[in-house]
Amino acid sequence: MAYIERAITSILKSRVSSSKCLLLTGARQVGKSTIIKHVFPEYNRADFDDRLTRLQAREEPKLFFMNNPRPLFIDEVQKENSILEEI
Repeated sequence: MAYIERAITSILKSRVSSSKCLLLTGARQVGKSTIIKHVFPEYNRADFDDRLTRLQAREEPKLFFMNNPRPLFIDEVQKENSILEEI
């Protein structure tokens, strides 16, 4: 399947280059993960769909970030509704 260029691509590239943290939100199945994988293939990614990844981020945040160095995209962050409050 061919990649569909999103209108937000240039804005996302600009924001990533000038921000320490960026939150990309949107409706389900609109291509948030796909755009990150396509536009930033060299960046590290952690996926909170994986229970062990979520557990490590919650229980051992220093180890989580050692295992997932910057630049890092965390996918499915909504899976762990309290993780952002604790970091």
